[in-house]
Amino acid sequence: AVRCSGLELDTASREALLRAVGPLPEGWRSWGDRMVLCQGLLERPSPAEADRRSVAADLLTRLAALKLGEVVELRVVSLAKTSDALAVGVLGAPAIGRNPHIAVATAPGVWPSAAEGIAEWRPWKGDALSLRGKVVQWLRAES
Repeated sequence: AVRCSGLELDTASREALLRAVGPLPEGWRSWGDRMVLCQGLLERPSPAEADRRSVAADLLTRLAALKLGEVVELRVVSLAKTSDALAVGVLGAPAIGRNPHIAVATAPGVWPSAAEGIAEWRPWKGDALSLRGKVVQWLRAES
């Protein structure tokens, strides 16, 4: 079964992103290779993610229109860092999360999902940064 759908960044984009954010804190793990668009299938995101925003219907239509393997270009527009996660906010792809982002790095023992809870985002001050990712779906691990 599909666990979630998203974008898998190409190698050049991942490397550009990691260079752009600069050195990571000692011991942090770098990620920066994917962006989750929704839990479940693109055509049917998980009901738990149902959104009451006025744009929800349009968002679901845009998600469903994406095709596996399609390449999407993202633009980095913001940066956020907490004591356990570093992420960049992006525009260019529909995403269920309130702050569409790519988790760039996390503190030891912390998973990329920690970036979901980041509340304070600053405008991106670096050079313009475009990233490219391919639409993919990740499967649940079989138990």
